[in-house]
Amino acid sequence: RDPGHPFRTAAGEGAPEQDAKPAAWGEGLGGAGTALTDAGIAVAIVHPVPHFLDWDPRTCAPARLRRGDCGRSVDLAQVDTERGGVVAVEEAAVRGAAGAPATTVDLVPELCRAGRCTTNEGSRWRYRDGVHLTVGASTALSPTFTALLDEVRASSARP
Repeated sequence: RDPGHPFRTAAGEGAPEQDAKPAAWGEGLGGAGTALTDAGIAVAIVHPVPHFLDWDPRTCAPARLRRGDCGRSVDLAQVDTERGGVVAVEEAAVRGAAGAPATTVDLVPELCRAGRCTTNEGSRWRYRDGVHLTVGASTALSPTFTALLDEVRASSARP
């Protein structure tokens, strides 16, 4: 959730309530996705990664960061609840696509283990702040994106 961030629909109307954001996102995403797939351009939508909005590593002492005991952990069920509306909208946009391949990518299985999502594993940090992955964590996801691109290329080449 990002309660402090203003959000506008595609029509330029304000959507101040958190619950209105998935519908507004779907409105814009559906239009953009349709335009791309109708033009024969493959689309891949990456679902949101888990967020830790109550965590700021700048509040941690350097020694705690080095030890890795200043991170956060959240239950996978909570992550699914927090991003559920957005994921559903993105899945619906892909189902409505025609003309070119469209798919979604969920990185949660790679970022979360044993029903928990964490900012770090010991002294190896996955997040540089509450919402952004570290360079190392992003780099570790490159095989996922390579496989995705290979899959899109293969499906685009089919008659």
